[in-house]
Amino acid sequence: MNKKKKLQAIYLMIPFAIAVITCLIVNYAVDQQFTWSLLVTGSCVYAYLALFALLLGGKQRLLWTYAVICVFIVPYLYLIEWTANLYLPDPIFWVLKLGVPLSVIWLVACGLIALIRRITRANFWLIAGLSIVAFYISERLTNSMVDGFVGSNESWQLSEHFPLIYLGPAAILIFVGLTLAMIRHTKKAAR
Repeated sequence: MNKKKKLQAIYLMIPFAIAVITCLIVNYAVDQQFTWSLLVTGSCVYAYLALFALLLGGKQRLLWTYAVICVFIVPYLYLIEWTANLYLPDPIFWVLKLGVPLSVIWLVACGLIALIRRITRANFWLIAGLSIVAFYISERLTNSMVDGFVGSNESWQLSEHFPLIYLGPAAILIFVGLTLAMIRHTKKAAR
């Protein structure tokens, strides 16, 4: 890392460091121990690492950001669980049963869309339509997993009650994307 990037990394760290130090001081002054401030510290570290990868990651900045999010999401969820359980009379352990599977579902959905874009060089319209379909599937899986974890079937699912809100625009965008791709391909073939 060159001198300019090191300086940028330090400038990026300053607001996060101020937030962490302030929260640690307040938490210790009020409670005489570190409890909720550790969640703030973990959040700031997670956000700093993701922003660092995004802003200073070079040509592959999105890939680096995605990798940081994937690697640190589970420890961050455990930190949230631990902090929440400090204040609950009956601790709830939800990360392995709910947090990790949901994170995997959404990260895979985002990763597949990015991979499709990277491999096929699909246009914006096609990617937008495929993103809506991926969101639809992920939302259905999320709601069914939450219902299973909570033990009820009462979650209101937009995808279940109004599937046309997802599938209508997705079909239109995919149609427009495929049409534009065929026009572009025909023009290239005619040359």
